Amino acid sequence: MPTHDALRGELRGELLEPGSSSYDAMRTVWNGMIDRRPALIVRCRNAADVMASVNYARAHNLTMAIHSGGHNVAGYAVCDGGVMIDLSLMNAVRISPQLDRAFVEGGATWRDVDAATTPFARATPGGLISATGVAGLTLSGGIGWLRGTCGLSCDNVMAVDVVTADGRLIHASDTESPDLLWALKGGGGNFGIVVNFEFRLHPIAAEMMFCAPVYLEERANDIIPKWRDYMASSPDEVSGIAEFSTIPNDAAYPEAAWGKRVVALATVYDGPAE
Repeated sequence: MPTHDALRGELRGELLEPGSSSYDAMRTVWNGMIDRRPALIVRCRNAADVMASVNYARAHNLTMAIHSGGHNVAGYAVCDGGVMIDLSLMNAVRISPQLDRAFVEGGATWRDVDAATTPFARATPGGLISATGVAGLTLSGGIGWLRGTCGLSCDNVMAVDVVTADGRLIHASDTESPDLLWALKGGGGNFGIVVNFEFRLHPIAAEMMFCAPVYLEERANDIIPKWRDYMASSPDEVSGIAEFSTIPNDAAYPEAAWGKRVVALATVYDGPAE
């Protein structure tokens, strides 16, 4: 393995190696079963840091993993023995003065986006969980609470800035590199590292209604067909998901329910209350 002083000298961000004080914390992802140890973790501050990291990994034949929110269950955000390119410090969100666009850096989570857009009564379809990274969800399609009226996350991508495998920074839109934009809108993260997204914004009500009835798993064969039929005939303002999970040993739940397998029918209505 080469020394890394040359890469460190190019970065505005931080370069972590095994033994660095924050190395273990930064290689940890949402799925606690994933335990991988990259040779380097680059905590990027800007697109130039991402480009330098890609060029370094390519020059030294190192595997790359891209960390945005780190929420992917397969642990794609971290690798063994390669370069983990961490975008989590690149989490700025800017709203256009016309309130019709949000410009979102590649390391932002949906919490960051919602915090920036909600005060303006605007939103773009995001994930179901606020801690999910914008990039990973969007590049894989993006199922969220507003999909009935506003579509998937990827449907609302207007343009991106992406670092390609050869270290170039490319803007992709309907008029520039449109094929790349098309591929990135749901095609996954293998076409490059998106460092900036431009999203379409939609007006939203000050309040929305959320309902999540929970049933024991053994009732699923009876409950889910009825839920399916309801969703097929419901208005577009109703978006929901059936989720199987286990009730945790948490005081927020009745102790008698701890450890029970359940199905939750989580649903949002984003129409007028009347």
